[in-house]
Order: sequence, then C-alpha cells, then structure tokens
Amino acid sequence: MNNTDNKGNSSLIIPLFLIIWFVLNLLQSYFTGLANDEAYYWMYSRQPAWGYFDHPPMVALLINLGTHLFANELGVRILFCILGTLSLWLIWKIFPVNPRLFILVVSATALAHSHVAGFLAIPDIPLVFFAALFFYCYKRYNTKETTGNIICLALAITGMFYSKYHGLMVVVFVLLSDLSLLKRKSAWIVVGLVALAMVPHLNWQIQHGFPTLRYHLVTRPDGFDPENIINYLYSQFLIAGPLIAPLVFYYTFSYKPKDKFERSLMFTWTGFLFFFFLASFRDHIEAHWTAAAYMAMIILMQASLITHQKAVKWLRNLAIPSIILLVALRFIVAFDLIPFPLKYLDEFNGWKEWAETVKEKAAGRKVVFLNKYQFAAKYSFYTGDLSCSVNDVFARKSQYNLWNFEDSLVGKPVMLNKSLQPVDRIKTPNRREYGYSYIESFQPYNRVRTVVTLPSETLKANDTLLLHCILYNDKRYTLHYEPAGSFSPVLSYTICKKDRSFYQQHISMPEYDYSDLPSESSVEFTFTFVTPQKPGQYILYVAYWLPVAGHLGNPKPAVFRIEE
Repeated sequence: MNNTDNKGNSSLIIPLFLIIWFVLNLLQSYFTGLANDEAYYWMYSRQPAWGYFDHPPMVALLINLGTHLFANELGVRILFCILGTLSLWLIWKIFPVNPRLFILVVSATALAHSHVAGFLAIPDIPLVFFAALFFYCYKRYNTKETTGNIICLALAITGMFYSKYHGLMVVVFVLLSDLSLLKRKSAWIVVGLVALAMVPHLNWQIQHGFPTLRYHLVTRPDGFDPENIINYLYSQFLIAGPLIAPLVFYYTFSYKPKDKFERSLMFTWTGFLFFFFLASFRDHIEAHWTAAAYMAMIILMQASLITHQKAVKWLRNLAIPSIILLVALRFIVAFDLIPFPLKYLDEFNGWKEWAETVKEKAAGRKVVFLNKYQFAAKYSFYTGDLSCSVNDVFARKSQYNLWNFEDSLVGKPVMLNKSLQPVDRIKTPNRREYGYSYIESFQPYNRVRTVVTLPSETLKANDTLLLHCILYNDKRYTLHYEPAGSFSPVLSYTICKKDRSFYQQHISMPEYDYSDLPSESSVEFTFTFVTPQKPGQYILYVAYWLPVAGHLGNPKPAVFRIEE
C-alpha cells in the first residue's frame, strides 16, 4: 500500500485525539442511561454461558468484567469504550496518512462505528475491534508468514466469531479477494485454530437446538417489503455521514486498489453493502449490521482523498457541520434534552424513575413483562429485582425463552406488565402507556408444548376434521388450571395466513376436559377442526388463550394448504 506520510505523522496529534475521544465516551457512558439492548445484554452477563439466543458470548463477557469495576452504566460500557478507541488506533496503524485527514474522516463519517458504537455496550464494538485487528494482522501476514502473525490472525477471527456472526462475512470477502490463500498451509492452520476455539460455542448451540441460527435464518425474515429496501439504503447514507455520504460513497467506490490488501478492503466494503442490500428484499436490515465494513470504508476513503485535494476541501467544509451536529446530538442524549414530541424515540433517559414506579405499583410482587424482554432487563438493572419476560405465541422470542426464571414464580402473586385487560396504566418516559394486571397465582402456560397431527399437508376447504393433539409439561412442577375469570386459561386453536396474520383467532375447544398438568407428563386428546374456506397456505397453532395475556404456549406450528 502506498502510504503518504504528510507532516505531523509522528506527532502527538493522534494520541491526543484518541485520549480526548476516550474521555468523551467515558463521560457519555456515565451520564447516559442504558439503551434497551444494553440492558438485555447486561442480563446476559448475569448468566454466563458459551452462547445466547441472539448473539455469541463476547458482549456478555465484556459487560461482566466491566461491572466488576463499576456497578453502574459506566461499568457496563467501559470495556466497550476501550475497544472502540483501540479500533481507531488500529485503523490508524494500518494506514498512517495525514493525521488531520484521519481525524476528519473518522469524526464525520461512520455514525454507527464512531459516535454511537463508540460508547454503547453492543456486540458491534468488539466485532469492529477484532475486524480491525484482523486486517492489521492480515496486512502483516501478507508480508511475512510468521508464527506470531498466524496466531494473531486466529485470535482476531475467533474474536470476531465470538462477538457477532457477521465476522464470518469479513473472512469470506477477504478470501474471495485472494483465492490463492487456499493454497497456503499457514491459512489452513489458522482455520484449524479457529475451529478448535469455536468448539465450546458450537457445543452450546447443539445442546440448545441451534436457537440463534433458527431465529436469524428461519423465524426472523418477514418477506418482501419495499419499505425494508428504502430503509436500508437510507440508513447506510445516514451512517456514512449525515452530510458527506455522497462524497464517501463516490470516492470509496471509484478508488482502484493498488495491492492485495487494498483489494481485500474493497471486497469487504462493497461485499457487505451488496449482501445486505439483497437481504433487504426478504427482511428488515438493522443499520449497524454493516458496521464491520465501515472500517474498510474509512481506510479506502483516506487512500482515495490523498490524490484528490479538492475533494478534501469539500470534505472539510461539509465535515465541520456534520461533526457539530453529531456532537450536539450526543450532548442532547446525555443530558436528557430531547424535545417532548420526540420522546418516543428516547431509549436512554428516565428509565430508572420508570422502574421505580413499576416497583411501587407491584407492591411487593414480582413483575412479569408480556412481550417486552428489554423492559424486563431494564427493570432488573435499575431495581435489582428478579423479573422475567413471557412472550405470546406470535411475539419475537428471546434469551428469556431459554432461561427458566418463571420456575421461581409458579403459584406466586405477580404483576403482569402490558396486560391486555389492565386494572391501571403506567406511562413510560418515552410517552408510551402500558397497562398492568395482578395475577394471584402465576402459572407459566407459555411453557406448555403442543403438537397437532394433521391427516395431510393438503386439506379440503370448509371440511370438518377430528385432530389429535398432545400437551407436554416438561417442567418438574404441576401446572394448575386456575378458574378465575379473565385469568382462566382456555385451550384453543388459532389459524394464521402465510404472512402470519390472523385468519381466525382463538377458537375454544369444549371437547377438552380442563385439568391440571402434572410435572413431566403429557395429555392426549382430540378436537373438532373446521378448515378455512379460501384456498391458500395456513398455519395452525394450539395454545392457551388467557384474556389478560393473549395466546400462551409453545406450539409446534402445523402448516397446511387448502386446495383450489
């Protein structure tokens, strides 16, 4: 790579910038409340494991270590602040050009990487750090295949994989940029070391039935929606820089790589953007999913601007207001200055007061949140009380589905937050209201597994069938049927369309004789089922209908089609 060493390259400008950047992130971490996902990951850290429902365990490890230093928001975030700063230092070491140009680019671009991910406790921070370490080691590895460089590559790749699965994309795109790597014996040694290091996580996935892969690849995609594509394109321009995105994309995409290393950066940058563009045709894409590629973008942007001094002037003129805007936004968030009409966007401020209000309303009861796993985590963080999240059949699952927090609440009085038939309501700091109810004897019906057997995958319209169903209680306690009005569970079946919208909601089963479900037992019965009238694909669920909570259970969906 042809680096240009302009004046100041050996000065104290970069160390001073990194120190200031680190201190600012520490201050922001201290004064800013936890975001929803941060609280959720903090709950990860309270239950150490080799894997979690949504992500590998790196985020939990870093939070666990940090909270041993400080038992507050700063402790949750401190190691992420360190890694974020080290990421910038590694980017500088990879391509040490004019330090002022470097500061200008990283301060005005890569919103997710620099300004947001600079202090938040999210998996993207260690992913970006290990990606930067990977490219630092890969550049040295291309020069000389020493044992140190080989081990460094293996550590960096392992770190990426244990941070977020997007790290695999970095390795794949680098490999595609230089297929001759497949002929190197040392490259296969790296593969072997990484595979060995990933065994504990793979074992965790096997033991839990690969929940992460099933969630991200099977249950999460919501089908084609033009809005997903528009949101993806818009978000990437926003992350590249609110005002300078056109310059960023033009000068990075038009740059011609000068060697294999720069080629690997270009493959990573364009590969990430193109891959997630295609993925947006079948799913909603979070803006920060391309964060690992923006490190390559920063380097390519600098390499391109070295020979385009006029563009540097344009960048400077647009970057200064961009930096002012971004710093102002960070200040507004840190000191709770968000205007009231925009409060519904605020995840950071006022949640300690909210948690204390919920606890006061609970009046000594434990709190159960319906379909709000992040709220359950925030409540636990700010009150220190055990809480759990219970999701209905159609809500997004989470790590709470793998934990067994409900076991300690069986038969006890609880407060159900976000109840469908509330006795009262609580306002959150972000201008939302959620109702709550009191349940005097909590029964985790959401844990009951149901399996329905259909006579065929293709059924006739408006046909009456007698279907066989099995209820499984895998727990070591009896689930009691509590006849208590709106708190009474009613076993029912629900029919959804292919897009998971309702065709028919809870149809009760009078054929089933309600009774308790003994521990570690199953109950078999038959029920009358009337098929839909219109042709198409449908999904049948059998679950409990609880008026205050909705559809509760863990049903195995029965997919069928009504023929023309």
